[in-house]
Amino acid sequence: MGKDFIQAGFNVKDINRAADQEEQLAYFLDSELQDTRIDLKYLKAWAERDLQTNLYFLNWVKTIFKTENFLTFFKYLRYPLPSAKLVKNSIEPQLRRVFMAEDADFKYDVSGAEEADFMPDLKIKEFNKEIFEKLLYKHNSILIEDLDPTEPNKPFRYFLDIKDVVSIQPGNNGIDKIAFKATVIIDQKIVRGTLFIDSSVYQFYDEDHKLLEEKPHDLGSTPAHFISPNKLKGNFVVRESIYTYIRQPLEELVFLTTLQRMQELNGAIPVVAMVDTEEKKEEGIKGSELQPDADKIMGGQQAKVFSQNSGQGTGDLQPGTIHKINPDDIRDDAGRLNMDVVKNWITFLFIPIEALEYLSKRIIEIEKSIKITIIGDVVSGDESSKNELQIEKSISVLENNLTSLSETLNRIRWKSDSDMLKLKYGPGRVNEVFIHYGTDFFLDSQTKLFEDLEKAPNSLERKTIIVRINQNRYKNNIEKSARQRILYDLLPYCSDSDFEIARATGTAGDLNIQYQLRFNYWISIFETQFGDIVTFWKELGVDNSQKTKQINDLIVIIINENTKDDERPREISNVSIAN
Repeated sequence: MGKDFIQAGFNVKDINRAADQEEQLAYFLDSELQDTRIDLKYLKAWAERDLQTNLYFLNWVKTIFKTENFLTFFKYLRYPLPSAKLVKNSIEPQLRRVFMAEDADFKYDVSGAEEADFMPDLKIKEFNKEIFEKLLYKHNSILIEDLDPTEPNKPFRYFLDIKDVVSIQPGNNGIDKIAFKATVIIDQKIVRGTLFIDSSVYQFYDEDHKLLEEKPHDLGSTPAHFISPNKLKGNFVVRESIYTYIRQPLEELVFLTTLQRMQELNGAIPVVAMVDTEEKKEEGIKGSELQPDADKIMGGQQAKVFSQNSGQGTGDLQPGTIHKINPDDIRDDAGRLNMDVVKNWITFLFIPIEALEYLSKRIIEIEKSIKITIIGDVVSGDESSKNELQIEKSISVLENNLTSLSETLNRIRWKSDSDMLKLKYGPGRVNEVFIHYGTDFFLDSQTKLFEDLEKAPNSLERKTIIVRINQNRYKNNIEKSARQRILYDLLPYCSDSDFEIARATGTAGDLNIQYQLRFNYWISIFETQFGDIVTFWKELGVDNSQKTKQINDLIVIIINENTKDDERPREISNVSIAN
């Protein structure tokens, strides 16, 4: 069955379109390093012929420039491209917040198995890193779940480039059948061929379409999934990227930045216009040493243009180009030379400052537009210069895109983790796979959180905000963030104002006063006896509320053991944990 499917090449046209679309976006997003091995003779020959390459952007530039100016543009086009710099430095770091959500939650229920039995197979850390890269730069990729042929019930997964697919068909819930280029090891030899997968079997065919290996599975669905959830204009194979609708601004950014680089050099090495003279007379005198009003020198010359960068292309936009003016072109009706030209016989032609200012302003506008579309304006400008509505709008854009990215991750990881566990244990033993990358990404600024803290109406709100402040501060340090969360759950009063109110009203109790005033000291004693509190917390085999109670009880014992009899709190039962 797989042989006929491979040979039929279902949806090959759309596969090629998807590969082209991905390649065109990748040119601007993940740019290569500069290739210094440029053959300008070959490039000029290519530019002068009506030929196309896979460099779609340069094909377009070639259509709007004459050959000489296109060659000049190409020389000023530097890699990595400015669009790639923008994506890597400004957009990608903000999108990585998707892995820092405060409310992320992942649960597995497999009959007869603990998470420690299968989590190493899932390799979540590696998966998160690779799926993020693929969604940003290879969004038409397909995630495949398979079984290791060298070890029974050992699942593994890998990402398949769309360009390697040779045939594909949709089903009710995604991919129904797929075939793609692959290699396997048979009898210790690498064999190239095609792997066919459907809802019941894996089949490997060699390059002559001969079946070499067959391996059934009982998933009931094909273990292959597009990582991008949205079809582009209803096309099953061509998917939407987060950058699909900003390709034109990315293109314009590269184009104008290259023009800006060309024009800036014109400011340092301008175009020169001068009256044409002979380079050398029979008398051995160079033209540059003669007076420009000598008729015998001015006559009989032809206008020409040459570049100081000889051999590397010429053109009106080439810095250092020298335009020589035929004297006959500057004579009046009486045949006399225009003396203004003769007097100023060398003119330096600079790019108007207005043009440079326009380019700079336009490039800044495009960069800002791209960032606002993807991540909002939360990382540019001075927050103090924005009003509250502007800040909320900026945060909303990033939050919406992060939530969308989180939902994409939820979907693809749920499908993949479910397949992996079912391949390992069988579908009947996998009771639940719950994947939630979260929706709370710590987007509030520290300034905003402290302002909210001042306005908080009660101790519950104050604790919530203080916890968020610390989570925001330590969002890039998971261990530190976890530690702070545990400590705030143990601290009797999360803020000084709550503590002072409790003391003033006599509701604090002796134990809580000791607990609050010397909190860091009691924690240090606890860790001296029981080790790091985060590690201790993780090793307790109960739910979070029970963990807090058990650690709190141990600290109460420590307080009593280290307090003099006349200072020891009388009623341990009054201990309370801040809400």
